[in-house]
Amino acid sequence: MPWQTWDDARARRGTTARHDTMCGSAKPGWPGRARAGLAGCPVAVYGRAMSLQQHLTDVGFKTVTQLHRAIVHLTGGRVLGSAFGMPVVELHTVGRKSGLPRSTMLTAPVIDGDRIVLVASKGGDDRDPDWYRNLVAHPEIELTIAGRRRPMRARPASPEEQAELWPRVVAAYPGYGGYRRRTDRDIPLVICEPR
Repeated sequence: MPWQTWDDARARRGTTARHDTMCGSAKPGWPGRARAGLAGCPVAVYGRAMSLQQHLTDVGFKTVTQLHRAIVHLTGGRVLGSAFGMPVVELHTVGRKSGLPRSTMLTAPVIDGDRIVLVASKGGDDRDPDWYRNLVAHPEIELTIAGRRRPMRARPASPEEQAELWPRVVAAYPGYGGYRRRTDRDIPLVICEPR
């Protein structure tokens, strides 16, 4: 049902005067995010509040993924089929809330035969990537690697497996070590095995 004024919309969302003070509404009755460029101002995206900086980070990751996917598909993997010396894989998951198919481009720093290890780093962000939360909810995934789509089962690595794998992951790409130092969260490693 459409609302008649911004005040009605804000009342439905539960926006408060504190929100307006924090985020600096440009005019009375306008939503708090009317002034752009405030990194601490919550933005409603997918039903959760996040800072403008987090929202822009997410948009950036999604844009890069779409461009990367298009280039890999158009060239049959001849261009951008590897990054930083690691093979690029396309992860296919099912959305944990929507149930819709999702995919993202990732690197695989460790490949042991049919076992492929992925890193849920999100560039050192304090939040787990959406793809990780999707595969935790729906571990039956598919990976496209070297142009071949394979059905796999994904699971978070155990603490013992992480202790063994992290040195190999950082050896493959030292940037992962920087991501670990940048965030307070434990960055999960994901083990994908054939089903």
